[in-house]
Amino acid sequence: MKLKINEVIKEKGYLKKHVAKEMGIDPNTLSRYITGRRRLYLDTAVNLAEILNCTVDDLYEKDR
Repeated sequence: MKLKINEVIKEKGYLKKHVAKEMGIDPNTLSRYITGRRRLYLDTAVNLAEILNCTVDDLYEKDR
């Protein structure tokens, strides 16, 4: 399943560095989540969804 984190961040009008700071992580770590080089575990996805005011489902591209 492909992540849509970058798209959601842009839709919400946030800066990646602001989101990373709110999550308490380094911006490079957020970048790794976005590119798929780091696994996004459920607890982190829930935290990210809360920060972005969306659902965890919104962070993933739907399979067709």
